[in-house]
Amino acid sequence: MLPVIILGGIYGGVFTPTEAAAVAAFVAIVIGFLIYRDLNLKRFSHSVIAAAETTGTVILILLFSFMIGRILASERIPQELTETVASLIKDPVMILIAVNLFLIWPAPSWTMSR
Repeated sequence: MLPVIILGGIYGGVFTPTEAAAVAAFVAIVIGFLIYRDLNLKRFSHSVIAAAETTGTVILILLFSFMIGRILASERIPQELTETVASLIKDPVMILIAVNLFLIWPAPSWTMSR
C-alpha cells in the first residue's frame, strides 16, 4: 500500500514528494511495530544508525566530487582536454568514435578485483 500512498498523495495533490516519503516512512514504521510486530526498538535503532551511515557516505562522495569538479573547472582542464582532442581529430564522426571507444574500453583488471 505504500506506493499507493506515495503516488496517490502526490498525484492527488495532498502532499509533495518529500512529504510523501516522510508519510510513507512513518506508515512503514507503524506497520513494522504494530501490525507485523517484527520491529522492536533495538532493531529500529540499528536501522536508523545504518541509514545515517549510508547517508553520511553518500554526502561525503558528493562533497568530494563537487570539490574535484570545482578544481577541474577552475584549472580549465575540461576546456584544455576538449581543445587537445579537437586539434588531434578533425572529423566529428572520428571524435564520436574515439569517445565511444574510451567509454567502452574495459577497465584494468586491478580496478575490478575485490
